[in-house]
Amino acid sequence: KLSHFRWLLLKIGKPSLLPRSNEELGVKPGPRHTRAGKTISDMKWFEILQKVEHPRIRAMLCLARHLGMRFEEASLFRPHVDAVAHHVWIRRGAKGGRPRYVVIRTGEQMFALEAAKALTSGTRGLIPPEFATYEKWRQYVYRQLRSVGIGRKTDTTFHDARRTYAVIRMKHLIR
Repeated sequence: KLSHFRWLLLKIGKPSLLPRSNEELGVKPGPRHTRAGKTISDMKWFEILQKVEHPRIRAMLCLARHLGMRFEEASLFRPHVDAVAHHVWIRRGAKGGRPRYVVIRTGEQMFALEAAKALTSGTRGLIPPEFATYEKWRQYVYRQLRSVGIGRKTDTTFHDARRTYAVIRMKHLIR
């Protein structure tokens, strides 16, 4: 609220009516809510996979954990088109629209890729034909994930699988 008020005072040409910092007013900074560093342990990972019944959701989780895909990227991923030799192109749903690729280095990555390939055909992604839009699929998936204990309330999110991939990859690079 104070930053909005400062902006207003700046626009009317009276910025000196309010001190430049909140500390001068005795206002302490609010709590920082961050999820940085949240990863999923192997034991919790297997527990989550056992609870998820829908094979396409399970495949999306595996793509996130083993290939570092975001939710939208995993949903729109076309394994028969985007997997080439020993790397995977992530084109659809990529943040900023910039494609990138991930090199297949481990058996788990290959397993996640093969599981996704088994569920799709041709140029189709992981969204089943019975879901007309990406948004309907997203809502369905998040309901399913919340029912098995993945959500903000349980402090484990879909994106934590991607963070886990990043941590595993960094440990490998450091070694």
